[in-house]
Amino acid sequence: MTMNLVVRRDVVQKKGVGPGSPLAQRFGALKGLTIGITTPGAAGDTYTRWMLKQAGLDPVKDVNIVQIGTPDALQAAMGQGRVDAFMLSAPTPERLERDGVGLILIKNSAGDTPEFRQFLHTVVATRRGYAERNPEAVQRVTRAIARGANVLLDQTEEGKKTLQKTFPRIPPEVLSLSVDNMKPGFLRNGRMSEEHWKNLSQVFQDVGITKGPLETREGKLWTNRYLPSF
Repeated sequence: MTMNLVVRRDVVQKKGVGPGSPLAQRFGALKGLTIGITTPGAAGDTYTRWMLKQAGLDPVKDVNIVQIGTPDALQAAMGQGRVDAFMLSAPTPERLERDGVGLILIKNSAGDTPEFRQFLHTVVATRRGYAERNPEAVQRVTRAIARGANVLLDQTEEGKKTLQKTFPRIPPEVLSLSVDNMKPGFLRNGRMSEEHWKNLSQVFQDVGITKGPLETREGKLWTNRYLPSF
C-alpha cells in the first residue's frame, strides 16, 4: 500500500497526537475533521472510509468527506485550510510535510494499518492468454519493474538519482522523502504471496468491491510464474 494519510500540522498539534502515538489515538484524532478526496469511489475515498470504519468511526456522521479533485487541488486545499486531512500516494503528502503544512499521521506504506502491511495496491495485470502466448514479453516487463524495486531496496540513493532524472519537476528533497516512505512496501523481485491476496480479498469484501471472497491461491487470479529470481 502506498497511500498515506496526511493531516494539517496545526490540527495534529491541537489534537495532541503524532506519528508515534498509538494507532487508536491517531484514528480517534480524525473525528470531526474535514477529509478531502479526489472523486467519490476513488481509492483514496474507498480506503479512507474503510479505515474509519475499522477504527469505529462513521464516515458519514463522524467526519466530513468532501470532493476536491486532483492531487494538486488537495494540496492547495490543505494549504488554504479548507481540508484537514486526506489520503494519497507520494509525492503530495511529502510536499506538504516539506512545506511544514502537513504531517503524515498514518503511514500505510510502513504498515501502520495492520491490514495494509501485506497488501497489493498496484500490480501488473495482463490477459492469461496473452501471457501464455508471449511469456518473454511479459517477463521483460516484470524483470524491469522488479529490478527497479530491488535497486530502491538495496541501492536506495542510486535509485533516487535515477528517479530524479525521470521526475525532474519533483524537488529532490520531496522525492527522497517519498522513496523513504514507500520503501517498506516494495516487494523484492516483485513476488506476491497468498497473504497479500487474502488481505486484499478481505478489504474488497468489506468495501463492496466483491460480493464474496476471492480465490487467493496462486494460479487463479495471480502468479509469480513470470517474475525473475535474481
